[in-house]
Amino acid sequence: NSFTITGRVEGAGKGEYLLLREVKPGVLEPVDSVIPQQNGRFAFRAVTETPSFFVLSMAHDDFLTLLAAPGEKIRVTASRHSLASPSEVSGSEGTQIMVDFRNQQQQVVSELGKLTEIYNDSILSLRLPLIMDSLDRKAAGIVADFRGKAVALLEANSTSMVSVYLLNQQVVPGLQLFDPARDQQLYYRVD
Repeated sequence: NSFTITGRVEGAGKGEYLLLREVKPGVLEPVDSVIPQQNGRFAFRAVTETPSFFVLSMAHDDFLTLLAAPGEKIRVTASRHSLASPSEVSGSEGTQIMVDFRNQQQQVVSELGKLTEIYNDSILSLRLPLIMDSLDRKAAGIVADFRGKAVALLEANSTSMVSVYLLNQQVVPGLQLFDPARDQQLYYRVD
């Protein structure tokens, strides 16, 4: 029932710890820690009875969420200060799906950020109400498109723990991707 996580963290500082913690209800339970070698290489071996979520981190704001199952040999290559966007993940289909989703999510955040910049640049414009209407429609379209992709991904992975990950995501901080009251059928299918 063991699994391994090996790889490299580029730019890891001398003496910095890489932590592996299991995600449990309300807590991140410590599993192990290592100081990566000078070249950033690291290795973990841990045990799980069932597919479970783990967090690989070097700081509270620099982490990667993994979905590890018994027998998996997960390989990760990432850079310090951007563990959430690894350049390589292999050996765990669930983790790869989650990383791909996260990359799409970052793209949406970037697109919405550009709309915010346009708004900020237009704040003194006499056309601001028209600009705001246009920006609101564009933002709604971006969010709706992303949500549609997330629903398709959720349905394709409804029997995987990936679905639990997806149900708990936000489009941007403070805006849940799925709402238990509004999206009950999605939650029932996964539950």
